[in-house]
Amino acid sequence: GRRGLSYTACDTSLAQSTSGFNVDQAILPVDGGYPLHKGCRLQLLDGPERLETGWWDDAGISRDYYTAVNGAGTYLWVFRSRRTPAWYLHGIFG
Repeated sequence: GRRGLSYTACDTSLAQSTSGFNVDQAILPVDGGYPLHKGCRLQLLDGPERLETGWWDDAGISRDYYTAVNGAGTYLWVFRSRRTPAWYLHGIFG
């Protein structure tokens, strides 16, 4: 793996249910600046689509959203906060 990471095989199993899925807590690991999902680097397909709110009162959010695909062919909606370098999983397309 790169940078001491060992991601030799992707987990290609699909989640059976998203019940209990808390998107606010879905921080994705990163490899070389790119988000990982189930051990594989995501391929960013579309984006960024910028969302900014609350700029007028300093209480807003600033995010760049992307459509991505993982090693199993599952399409994901991910975003990166423009205020921190973290990537997040916002949702899984059905």
